[in-house]
Amino acid sequence: MRRVDAGTYLQIAGAAGELAGLVTVAFGISETRTSFTNQPSLAHRARERIRRAADRLMRRPQTVTVEAVAGSVSFGGGRVRATVGFGPWDDVELAERIERLKRAIENHEQLLNALGKRIDEEETARTEAVRRIEQQAEEVNRELRDLIREAAAGGRRAPEVPDPARRAGRLPLRVR
Repeated sequence: MRRVDAGTYLQIAGAAGELAGLVTVAFGISETRTSFTNQPSLAHRARERIRRAADRLMRRPQTVTVEAVAGSVSFGGGRVRATVGFGPWDDVELAERIERLKRAIENHEQLLNALGKRIDEEETARTEAVRRIEQQAEEVNRELRDLIREAAAGGRRAPEVPDPARRAGRLPLRVR
C-alpha cells in the first residue's frame, strides 16, 4: 500500500474547497435570479424540458374523440381550449397526412396572429397607462415645486402633507 503524504491531503482539501466555492456561486446566482425575476430556476426549466421531451417520446399516437353537449341559460361567459392530436398515422395515405399537416399549420398561424394582435392591444393599453401615470407624477411634482418656492419666498407656511386620496382624485392641495 502506498503511503499518502501531507501534499496529497492538501490537494484533496483544495479541490474540495474549489467545489464548495463553485456550489456556493451557483447557489448565489440561483438565489439572485429568483429574487429579481418571476421565472423558475434554470435547473427547474431544464428538468421540465427533459420531462416534456420524454413524455412526447414515450406517448403513443391516440385517436381523440371529443363529444360535447351543452344546454343552459346563464349570465356569464367561459372559455374552453382543447388540443387534439392528429390521431393514428397507420394506414393513412401520404396525401391525407400532408392535408392534416397543412390544416394544423393554418390553425397555428391563425392562433399566432390572434395572439400577436392581443399582445399589440395590451402593449398599447400599457403604454397609455404609463403615459397617464407619468403625466400625473409630473403634475404632482410641479405642484410641490411651486409650494416649495412659495414657502421659500416667505409667502406661505409649509402645507400639511396631502393625503393620497386627495392627490389621486386630483383635488387641489389645501394650505393653512
